Amino acid sequence: MVELLQKCLKQPEQNAELFYFIEDAFVHLDQADEDVVANFPLFFALHLTVFFGFRIEDNYAPESGVLDLEEGIFTSVYPRHAHYLEGKPAEITSLLLKTMQPAELKEIRLNQASRRQLLQAYEDFYALHLPDFGKMKSLPVLKELLS
Repeated sequence: MVELLQKCLKQPEQNAELFYFIEDAFVHLDQADEDVVANFPLFFALHLTVFFGFRIEDNYAPESGVLDLEEGIFTSVYPRHAHYLEGKPAEITSLLLKTMQPAELKEIRLNQASRRQLLQAYEDFYALHLPDFGKMKSLPVLKELLS
């Protein structure tokens, strides 16, 4: 989460709402149990985007179950590019977008492979929308450590 913030916050500027969001997130993370902590980076990554002027619109429905990461919308049509999620990962993304309080994260049951897939997709989402975002170094390290 810290690396994500470092990659997003390039220019120092005052933003009280962003500060309070980050502060609140880390307080909740410190107080959370294991089930919440496991899904917290996914929650944080999805909800942080709002402060940078882009987000995924939560218009998920079973008939529009393809998440186009370039457009940030769920659609029924496969995009002409490789930046999309479908099936369970798209549905889980919708659930995470609907989650407003970190304590609700314990209701979303994911295994390690699902979390990795979603983190990779969310990294791609950021890279598509933030110039010079690049690649995160912590994701491959975590993958190796947790394997």
